Amino acid sequence: MKLADRLNRIIEDRQISKAEFARRIGVTVNTVNYYLRKAYKKLNVHSREELVELLESIGIPPNMNS
Repeated sequence: MKLADRLNRIIEDRQISKAEFARRIGVTVNTVNYYLRKAYKKLNVHSREELVELLESIGIPPNMNS
């Protein structure tokens, strides 16, 4: 699985912490933070909360399966 695919999983699974997500996919929290910062910059958001708001505003509901 590519890191970009892993980033998509971070975004999709909004209910878990970055540390738990990193553990699940076998990377460090620093790696998760790095890719989230890249996504934030591309989407012009500054926090996970803003990212969630943006996704919900365009019709992407939170993943409730975690």
